[in-house]
Amino acid sequence: GRGVVDDGGKGVRPVDAGRDRDQYGAAVRDWHAARADAYAAVLGELPEGTVVGFLVWGDPAFYDSTIRVVDAVATRMPLQVSVFAGISAIQELAAAHRIVLHEIGEPVHITTGRRLAGEWSPDLGTVVVMLDGALACRDLVERAPDLQIHWGAYLGMRQQELRSGRLADVIDDLIATRARLREQHGWIMDVY
Repeated sequence: GRGVVDDGGKGVRPVDAGRDRDQYGAAVRDWHAARADAYAAVLGELPEGTVVGFLVWGDPAFYDSTIRVVDAVATRMPLQVSVFAGISAIQELAAAHRIVLHEIGEPVHITTGRRLAGEWSPDLGTVVVMLDGALACRDLVERAPDLQIHWGAYLGMRQQELRSGRLADVIDDLIATRARLREQHGWIMDVY
């Protein structure tokens, strides 16, 4: 269905379900433009020389468009933009579970929940999934029940929650835990 989803504090964007690739891309570009307009309006009210920061939870280099949106703001007004690296959600996930993401000499594939079921193959090596509000890994339970999953929410925060195990054994707990945490905190950011 169509509707809106709160994306953890970055604004409200249309629900992705049921869209093809072109529709999804167009909706995201529209959402980015609206965010850029809103940021430009707020920044335009600040005194010249004001320093502003955007704290990006997760990683601005992977499936987060903060850099793209700020660059779009810079086309609307003069800005000096710098990006400072931090610890990514992917790094936090690996550290929290005390795992190495890849097998020796094997790849790591980073994707979104939206693409997981259609892309997944054992040949991909380790798969890191971001932006998955529906836990699309549940679609892999019948195809690959022995897959191991390492999941984390609110990584690096005092609210951090971790789960791991054989996908078929932990998926029901993950679904329930994710729903409970979203209800409890009003938002959720997770990766697996």
